[in-house]
Amino acid sequence: LPPAKPVPMRVFPVAALGLGGALLGRATSCQGAGDACIVDLVEPDENLLLQHQRSAGAKREKPVALALSGGGFLAHSSLSGIFAALLSFTSIQDLFKHVEAISVASAGGWFIGQLAFSPHFLNLIQTMGNEPHKAGELYQKEWVWKFLVSLAVGRRPAKRSADEIERAQAEIEALRADKSLWGVDEDFVELLVEFYWVTSDGEDRTWEELIGDLMAATAGGEITGATTLGSPVNTWAEGKNFLIGTSITTPGDTGPGSCNDRDASGWFCVGPRVPQALIYRNYSAFVAYSSRAEGVDALPIAVWSPARFSVKMGSGPNQPPPMSFCHSCDGLEVTYKSTVDPRGASRMVDSFHYNSNTPLVGAVAAGSAFLGELVVLPFFDAQYFKLAAEKIADLVEKIPFVGGRFRNWLETKPFDALMTQFPVWGLTASNVSTSFQEGASLVRHLAETGGKLSEQAFESLAQRRLLAFADGGLVDNSAIGNAVATGANDILHITYSGLDNLERLLAKVRTDKQILNLLHLNFCPFCYANFQVFAEDVPTVRAMYPTQLKFLHVHHSSQLKSLQIGTLKLTTVDCRYFGIEAGRSINVHVISVSSRSGIGGIGYQTYNTLVQEIVDAFRDPMNNQLSSEVLGWLM
Repeated sequence: LPPAKPVPMRVFPVAALGLGGALLGRATSCQGAGDACIVDLVEPDENLLLQHQRSAGAKREKPVALALSGGGFLAHSSLSGIFAALLSFTSIQDLFKHVEAISVASAGGWFIGQLAFSPHFLNLIQTMGNEPHKAGELYQKEWVWKFLVSLAVGRRPAKRSADEIERAQAEIEALRADKSLWGVDEDFVELLVEFYWVTSDGEDRTWEELIGDLMAATAGGEITGATTLGSPVNTWAEGKNFLIGTSITTPGDTGPGSCNDRDASGWFCVGPRVPQALIYRNYSAFVAYSSRAEGVDALPIAVWSPARFSVKMGSGPNQPPPMSFCHSCDGLEVTYKSTVDPRGASRMVDSFHYNSNTPLVGAVAAGSAFLGELVVLPFFDAQYFKLAAEKIADLVEKIPFVGGRFRNWLETKPFDALMTQFPVWGLTASNVSTSFQEGASLVRHLAETGGKLSEQAFESLAQRRLLAFADGGLVDNSAIGNAVATGANDILHITYSGLDNLERLLAKVRTDKQILNLLHLNFCPFCYANFQVFAEDVPTVRAMYPTQLKFLHVHHSSQLKSLQIGTLKLTTVDCRYFGIEAGRSINVHVISVSSRSGIGGIGYQTYNTLVQEIVDAFRDPMNNQLSSEVLGWLM
C-alpha cells in the first residue's frame, strides 16, 4: 500500500455517517437522495459532537476500556472490519481519544499488536476506512494472502471449492448445535484442523515461531523478534495500557478447572489424581511439573492461572508493568519431576519479571497458544485418552477436505512431542528479553537428546522455573476480566461467538467448561477454567438481551449472519484471581458479530467477504442511529 497522505476533504454519504451534517459543522451538498447525498468533511464541530454524545446518554465517569475477545482469524477479520467501518466516520486519534486501556484475549492481541506497533498495518486499516467499498478486497490482498504465503500453504485454500467450504461450515454448525452426550467444543475441532494444515508438510515450527511469521508478514516486516512491549508505537496508542491475557499452566491444586473443585461439572472425574503438565516424555525418560498453593491465605491454584502482560505503550525500555502479572500466584509452588529425580524439586514462584522489555511476539504468542491445553492430556488413563482421541478424529474427519488423512497424520506424529509444541515455554526467573527463547530452546534440547538430563541440568530447569503458557481464552476469552481490573467502569466488548464468553463470568456457573462432553464425564484439567466476576446469573443477564441488545440491519450477506449492539449493566463481585473488588457498577457496551466464518482452518477466502459485509452494515443508512450509538461509546 502507498503511504497514507493527509486528505483535507473527504466525501462520505451523509446517511452513512449517522451524525448529520450539522454535527460535523459543515453544510451538506446533496445530489439526489440517499447515498448520493455527500458532505464536505473537514473538521467536526467539537461542541456539537459533545452535545450529540450527551443527548445519546454517552456521559462517562471514567475513560473507556476495550475488551476484545479471542477467536483466531475470525477475531482478526471482524476487528478489522469494525474498526475500518468506524474509521470511515472519524480519525483514529478521535476514535481512541478516551480509551485508557485495551485488554485482549488470544487473536485480539494479533490485531492490537499490529494496529499499535506497525505503521504499515495501521495504514491498511485507515485505507480500508478511506475506501470502504474496497475494504474486503484490501484485507484479502494485504493481510490474508500475505499470511498464507508466510506459511507456504497459499495453494491449499485456493483448491477448496465453494461447495467444500460450505459443507465444512455446515459440519461446524452441527457441532455448535449438538447437545448430545458426545459433543466436542467446535472451536477446539476447528483449531485442530488449523494446526493440521499448518504442519502436515512435516514442519515443526513452534507456536511462537508461527505467530512471529504471521505478524511480520502481514505488517510489512515492521514487527520482528526485536520488537518489545516498550518499543515505539503509532501515535494513537501512546500512553494507553495494553493488557495481553494469558493462562499459566498450573495443574495439581483444587482451584477452577480442577475436577477437585467443589463446583466442578460432570458425574465423575476421569483425569489423573494429581494432574501434571508435560515438558518432555519418551519411552524411557520424562520431565513434568505440577502446582499447588502454599500458605494459609493462598488461593486454591487454578489449573489455568489468569495472567496478563501489561505495558503503558510507548514507555520505552526497562519500565515496570502498570499491573501485576498474576494476581492469584502468591503462594504458587511448582514441583518438577523427572527420570533423574522422580521425587521432585519444588520451587516457590514468588515473582514474575515481565516488563516493557518483554518481546511483543512472545507475549502475543503466549496469549494465543490455542492448543496449549494439550500438555495435560498425556497423563490421562489410557482408556479415556483413547476414547477422547477417537472421538476427536471421528469429528475432524467429517471436514470434507480433511477426511482420513487427519487420523494418519495424528498417528505418524510422535504424540508427546506434538503436545509440547503447542504452548509457549518461558523461563520465568530468567531475563525477560530471552525468557521465551530460552524456554523453547530448553524444550527443544530435551527432544533432541531424548530427554537425557543430568541432575545439575534438572536443578537448573527448576531454579529458572520453566512454565508453559497457553491461550488466554482458557481463563477468559472475553478479555473483560482484565479490563474490569484496570478500574474502568465503561467497557466496550467486541465478541464473535455470541455472549457465551461473557456468561462464563456470571454467577452460578460451574468453575469449568468441558472441551469434551462425553457421557458427562469430567475431563479436567483438559477443560476451560471459569471465574466469577459479576453478581448477576445467566438467566438474569439473558433476560436483558431482548430489550438491551439491538440488531443492525444486514442484507444480501453470505458470511455475516447478524450484528448486535447494546449495553448491559452489571455489578462486580470480589474476584481475587483477577484482582477485582465487589460492588462496582460496570457498563458493558457490546458489539456482537455472528457469522458463518470459522476461527480458522476451513476457508480463508471467506474473511474478506466478512470484512466487507461488516463495513457495509455499519455504513448502511438504515443503521444510522445504531452506528452513531457505537461512536458515542468511544467519542
